[in-house]
Amino acid sequence: MDSHRFDAFMHEYYVYRNVRAGAADELRQELITACPGLLGITTFEREHERLRAKYGAGNGRRIRTLLSKVVAFLEPQSFNACDRFARYGVNLALGRSRSRPFASYEPYLADVNILLQGDLGALVRDACITHWDDDRISKMRRVLDVALMRIGGRTSDEFAL
Repeated sequence: MDSHRFDAFMHEYYVYRNVRAGAADELRQELITACPGLLGITTFEREHERLRAKYGAGNGRRIRTLLSKVVAFLEPQSFNACDRFARYGVNLALGRSRSRPFASYEPYLADVNILLQGDLGALVRDACITHWDDDRISKMRRVLDVALMRIGGRTSDEFAL
């Protein structure tokens, strides 16, 4: 991915602020070689720890958000983005405290998959078929991501599919 497309990705997914100032291009170059490995959950966590210290803004905790959006962009049929509002939404949808922490991306993704298999997943699937005549898992995961962010409080709009 060239630097122009990477900058566009960083702005569109609102993760530019997660990367230490002046380090975005160097991170992009590292991700080019790391991305194939990121698509495995164990490697994802290892790369997160490595990249967090090197590129993360502040205390580096938001690098997981950036990496989750990269893998969700690269392989949308298997991964979901993991930002603060989506995490809040997962917790609320599962009847837990909104701010319950996730130890890593893996339990977050496991909970997303539980929701995708349940009633919320059925609503998402129906909405995808109704609006786009499309029930591919990649489309469903993206719609679920938006729904989770709304449930988690991203917008004041009422959640409706």
